[in-house]
Order: sequence, then structure tokens, then C-alpha cells
Amino acid sequence: MGQDPRPGYHQPVMADRVAEILGPVEGTVVDATFGGGGHSRVLKAKLGDKVQIIGIDKDPAAAEQAARLGVRFVRGDFGRLAEICAAEGITSLAGVLFDFGVSSHQLDTPKRWGSAT
Repeated sequence: MGQDPRPGYHQPVMADRVAEILGPVEGTVVDATFGGGGHSRVLKAKLGDKVQIIGIDKDPAAAEQAARLGVRFVRGDFGRLAEICAAEGITSLAGVLFDFGVSSHQLDTPKRWGSAT
């Protein structure tokens, strides 16, 4: 399941469904909103060597999580996906994942996420 081992950290509720949908693919998959890596962790566990995952996120803390998971990481904005892929030498993609939901981790850490409180 898509559970992050760190207590209280964001747990993506659709990670297993995402892995099911992307299950038939082989090649490079971009997790364009990498965050805590919950979706990528499940994809790696379920799809194994069939996919190579590239994580993209603006948050520098995401790089640390990507390293833990063995995911190639690019610090950047998903709006620059084409430029990032070109710079990384990626010429074709098997899939791209965007998770536009809000994580409880973001809401519970106001200083990190720009809240005035």
C-alpha cells in the first residue's frame, strides 16, 4: 500500500489505483508532483524494473525522499516539464503523474508552506 513509514506524513489515497492504471506501461514515468514520493514508492513496488521514475518537485526536501527511494530527482516546476525532460535527455515518456491534491503534511507544516502563521 502507499503508506509512508514516517508517522503523520502524507499518505496518497489513490496510489494503488495509480499503479494499477500505469501497470501496463514500460519505460520512463515522471512523477511531476513528487512531494513525499508516495506514488513513486508504490509504482516502484508494483512495477519494479518495468519503469524508471523521474520525480519533479520545487520543494528541496523532496530530493531527500527521492534519494531514499532510489528515484531520479529534478528540482523544478512541472510547468516546465518539456524543458526538464529535454535537459535530462528524456526523449519519450511512458506516463506522467500529476497529483493536484492537498496533503495533510502541507497543511500541518505552515512555516514550510508559506502560511503567515
